[in-house]
Amino acid sequence: MNSNAKLLLEKYKAGTCTAEEIALLESWYIKEAAARNISVSEINIDKITDLRLTELEPDIAVVKTMPRVRYIKIWQVAASIALTVCVSFLAYHYLGAFDNDHVHPKYVVNQTPKGTIHKIVLPDGSTVWLNAGSLLKYPKTFEGKVRKVELVDGQVFFDIKHMDGHPFVVKTSNLNITVLGTSFDVKAYKNEKITKVSVLTGKVGISVQGQVNKPVIMLLPSQQVVLNNVTDHIVKGTAKAVAIESWRSNVLVFDDEDLNLVFKALERKYNTKINVEDNGLLDQHISIKLNAQPLTNILDVLSFTKHFKYEMPNDSTVIIKK
Repeated sequence: MNSNAKLLLEKYKAGTCTAEEIALLESWYIKEAAARNISVSEINIDKITDLRLTELEPDIAVVKTMPRVRYIKIWQVAASIALTVCVSFLAYHYLGAFDNDHVHPKYVVNQTPKGTIHKIVLPDGSTVWLNAGSLLKYPKTFEGKVRKVELVDGQVFFDIKHMDGHPFVVKTSNLNITVLGTSFDVKAYKNEKITKVSVLTGKVGISVQGQVNKPVIMLLPSQQVVLNNVTDHIVKGTAKAVAIESWRSNVLVFDDEDLNLVFKALERKYNTKINVEDNGLLDQHISIKLNAQPLTNILDVLSFTKHFKYEMPNDSTVIIKK
């Protein structure tokens, strides 16, 4: 094993890597897993070959010239145990700067009001769409090895430009998402009980913050994870392509969703408040596609399907009755 790469791996195990060094290893492990068609957790630190590690050498030299940032303590593992790449640690380092704007003032905050959808281009040429009521925070210029953004609230579809050696990291309040170049959707509204990540193309690595001893969850096209924000229980499943990206075209597709999420989506899209008198109605599930049309037309369909009545005392209020 070459000396520089061996030293970097030893530093990682000891918890003394800089943020740039952690990003370098994270990017390498994702590419290595993809090349071998295995999960990241199956790569064993003892079985990394000199040939593969030589790919790290040019980047290690660059990392050594960069200023060090604060360290993060990484759990201790024996050399014989598989080295699981913890995306949560990665994003913690790289996105922590967002919490201190007076020290790091060079960030853009893009917020979409209810009733609108915004399409923006990030500094690296990647394209993102912000759904109604969303807030995305990102640097004016991506610097260093990792491109990182923070989804503070809302739903965003990411179409990420591939850049070798520069992984893209999305942080939500409870998930860390790492990609190299792919398109995927992240739904993380603060007023909803779940966080959902759905992949359209490419590969995505996901970890739950605070669950550092669990392997990264890898998602391929038409796969998704749903995290319960209360219990931290996460489930991996499938997702239809139309349900992943349709909202960008102002079409709402619900695949076995509960009415509570449907009503919240309608509130954001039509900038209205929906009051439900019977909370038992909120747990009922529905699969439906709603094209761009007046809210009253949608409520007519939903009320007929789910057997409820509604009133609209004004343009900004809907009352759902059993």
